Amino acid sequence: MGKQVIYIDAGPILSDRLSGIGHLTLNMIRGLLAREDLKEFYEIRLLAPAAKAYLLKQWDLSDVKVTHIPLLARIWNVWPRFSFAPPIDLFLGKGVYLFPNYKRWPLMLSPSITYVHDISFEIFPQFTEPRNLAMLRGNVPTWINKSTLVITDSDSSKKEIIDHYEIKEDKIRSIYCGVDADLFQPASDAEVKAVKKKYGISMPYLFFLSNLEPRKNIVRLIEAMQLLPQAYKKKYALVMVGGMSWQNEEIHAAIDAATQAGWTIIKPKAYVPDEDVPALLTGAEMLVHPALHEGFGIPVAEAMACGTAVVASDIPVLHEVAASAAVYADPENPADIADKIQIVMTDESLRSRLQSAGLDRAQGFTWAEATDRLVGYIKEISRQ
Repeated sequence: MGKQVIYIDAGPILSDRLSGIGHLTLNMIRGLLAREDLKEFYEIRLLAPAAKAYLLKQWDLSDVKVTHIPLLARIWNVWPRFSFAPPIDLFLGKGVYLFPNYKRWPLMLSPSITYVHDISFEIFPQFTEPRNLAMLRGNVPTWINKSTLVITDSDSSKKEIIDHYEIKEDKIRSIYCGVDADLFQPASDAEVKAVKKKYGISMPYLFFLSNLEPRKNIVRLIEAMQLLPQAYKKKYALVMVGGMSWQNEEIHAAIDAATQAGWTIIKPKAYVPDEDVPALLTGAEMLVHPALHEGFGIPVAEAMACGTAVVASDIPVLHEVAASAAVYADPENPADIADKIQIVMTDESLRSRLQSAGLDRAQGFTWAEATDRLVGYIKEISRQ
C-alpha cells in the first residue's frame, strides 16, 4: 500500500515577510517534516501557484515536494470562494488536505483540516475592512462545515467558534501556537545595546508588538501613557513595532497628539526583522498588550520567553496564555491600563516575579507539542 499524501496550502509562506499565520504555517511544515513516524506512511506536498513557488526556496524546506498549481496566484486565492469550483483533489489526488489560513478549497474524496485562528471579524466586525468582512462572513461558515476538522489557536477561540456558529464540539480542536525557543530568549546586554542604537532608542521604554490596527487598542494605550505621572514624560518612551493595517487614521492622530504633548513614541519606519525582536523585548521595561480580542496572543508568549514583564488585556484568551505571569488591565479603560503600567514600573519585586513566571510559562508553548497534536489529528481523520 502506497503512502498517503498530506497536501498543505503553502500560500501563507509565499512571502519574504511572514505574518503570524505565515510563521505558524512554516513551523507546522517544519514540524511535520521532522517527524520520522510520518515518513513511513505519509508524503508531504506543498501546494503553490507555479509563478510564486520559487519563494519557498528561502525557507530551506529541502525534504518536501512542491506541486506547482498552473493558475495565477490571484485565481488560486479566490478559488475557495466559488461554490461551482471543481474539487481540487480530482486533479491533485486523494489525500489529507491542510489549509492553514481559513480558506478551504473544494474537495470531493479527501478529508481536510482547516485552521480558523480566531473570529475577531464576528466579535468586532467594525475593526475588519468591509470587503474582507463580507468575504469572511460569506465563506467561513461554509469552510468550517465542509472541513473534517477545524483547528484554532486556543480554548477561548474554540468556545467562541462553537458558540457563534453552533457547531459540534468534536468538530473543532485547539492547538496552542509555539514560540521559537532558539530565537525568543533573553538577549545579552550587548545585543540590547546594539538594537537600541539601531532604532534610535535612548531612554527606558514600554514596548508594543503587533500590527497597528484598531483591534489592538492602540489609541487607548497611547491615552494610558499620557495618564502616567508627568515625570514619566521625560523618562520613558513607547516603542511600537508592527505593520500598519487599515483604518489607522485615528492611531496616527493619537501618536501625533502624544508627541506634540512631549511624549516620546518611536515607530521604526523600516521593517523590523524577527531577529531584532528578542533584544527589543529584553530591553523593554515591559510589554503592554491591551488588545480587545485575540485568537492566541503570540506577542505575550514571545515576551514571556524573553523574560519581559507583561501588562496584558483582561480578556479570557490572554489569561489562558499568560496565567499568573502577567498583570491584567481593563482594555476599555485607559486609566486602568495606566495604573497597571505604573504598578509594574514601580514594584521591582512584582516585575521580577513576572519575569521569572513568564520564562517558566513560555516553556509550555512549543512547536514540538503543536506538531504532536496535529499529527494525532491527521492520523485520526486519515483513518476515517
